[in-house]
Amino acid sequence: MIVTLLIDTSVDNLKQNIILCNKDEQAILKRHRVILIGDSNMKGYGVYLNLLLSNNYNLHSVTKPGSGSNELNQTAKEEISQLSHEDGIIIFSGTNDYELNKFSHTFHNISRFIQTNCHINVILMNVPFRYDLPNSASVNSSIIILNRKLKKLVKLFLILAL
Repeated sequence: MIVTLLIDTSVDNLKQNIILCNKDEQAILKRHRVILIGDSNMKGYGVYLNLLLSNNYNLHSVTKPGSGSNELNQTAKEEISQLSHEDGIIIFSGTNDYELNKFSHTFHNISRFIQTNCHINVILMNVPFRYDLPNSASVNSSIIILNRKLKKLVKLFLILAL
C-alpha cells in the first residue's frame, strides 16, 4: 500500500514537472505573429513568405480582392489589436486606388494606418505598377510619385523611432 502511494505521488510529481517545463518552453519559444494584409495582387505571397520565416513566426494572411487603401483600418482590426511590439504587419495596399485623384488619399490612408498601429512593426510594400489599364503610363507615373512619398514616410517613422 505504501509503495503504491509513493508511485502515485512520484507520477503526480512527474506530471507537474512536465507541465511546468512545457510552460517554460512555451514562454521561451513564443511565436511571433505576422499579418499580411492586401488586395488580390498579393495573392500567393503568404505561401512564399511562410517558407522564408522560421518556426518562431505564425503568419496570417488577409486578402481582400478589389479593396482600396481606405479599407486598411477595417481589415483584420481584431487581430491587429491583439498584436504586441514583437509582432508585425506587412501592408500590400494601394494597387486599386488607380484613379489619379485617389493616390493622395492612398498616402493619407496608409500614413493614418501606420500612425494608429505604432505599437507593432510595420513593413510597407511598394505599390506595384498597373499595366492592365488603358492609361497605364499616367497611372504608373503617379505610382512612382506615391512610392517616393511612401519611402519618405518610412524614413520619417524610422527617425522618430530612434
